[in-house]
Amino acid sequence: MPIEFWTSLELDLLLTRCWGAIRMDDFRQTLARLQTDAHYRPGRTELTDLSEACHIDASFGSLWSVLNAVNNQIPGQRVRTRTVLIAPDDVMFGVGRMYQTLAQNSGGIEVELYRSEGDALKALGLKVTSIQALRGIGGFRPHTCAGHTQKEA
Repeated sequence: MPIEFWTSLELDLLLTRCWGAIRMDDFRQTLARLQTDAHYRPGRTELTDLSEACHIDASFGSLWSVLNAVNNQIPGQRVRTRTVLIAPDDVMFGVGRMYQTLAQNSGGIEVELYRSEGDALKALGLKVTSIQALRGIGGFRPHTCAGHTQKEA
């Protein structure tokens, strides 16, 4: 799957990396995997790196569907989630803007969009200049099914 994620309990941050061609179903499957993760917490701030993504089969309808899934992580309750996207590519930036625009009307997820890692990390108040440096200080853990334990990555 062209999406992977890690969780930093120390920073209370979910880091997601996307690459290649991505289907909207990949996002839905990732959300389902996330919800079975031992470290899952609805509403945790997310940093999503789209730097290596080259295509997303997104339309307003499919983005709205994913947005609703994120907002409804707890049935009957809107989950407030701060999502920071890194999208240096014009196409990915455009998809990010569509998602951001839809989010503004959703009452749940709050989407911020940046062209560079440095700007996104600064917006999160992190004192590192790259995701590689962030992974070095954050104690990020890969996906671990609930009920299992795994050492820090």
